[in-house]
Amino acid sequence: MYNTFTINAQQQQQQLSLTEVIELAKTKSPRSLLASNIKKNRFWQYKTYLSNYNPQLVLTGTLPNLNRSIQPIVLPDGTQAFVNRSFISNDMQLGITQNLAATGGTVSLSTALSRIDILGGTTQNTSYLSTPIFLSINQPLFQFNNLLWEKRIQPLVFQESEKKYREDLE
Repeated sequence: MYNTFTINAQQQQQQLSLTEVIELAKTKSPRSLLASNIKKNRFWQYKTYLSNYNPQLVLTGTLPNLNRSIQPIVLPDGTQAFVNRSFISNDMQLGITQNLAATGGTVSLSTALSRIDILGGTTQNTSYLSTPIFLSINQPLFQFNNLLWEKRIQPLVFQESEKKYREDLE
């Protein structure tokens, strides 16, 4: 005893030429979609590589940092007294960094501002420390220069991925 059900739905038939079928297979097949996604992935990897050579803006900070501790202090007679210390510190630093592909080093320019509020006692004391301009050059010696080699390799990897994409579509 077998039951069979047949459901007929109206289907609209479409007339396609051979070239249209080939074009449809090139654009809609799973293999072509995979090749397209791999190409997009390689493109964004290449864009990420290029971004390594753009200046990087960096903002760092500590907002707020509360420190409460008991610290020993040596008195003039040689004995120690333990004193409660409480302070709040805040700091902020803004800088720009540029990678140097030719040497593998970096150049940075930054500025910073710090504030310390000493709590407790009869008065509250506030101090500021600023660094208007800080220029830094970091140059590793006798080390592998990854930036230089990436500059040579990544364009070739991108060209290879373009060729592979064209091959996959054939």
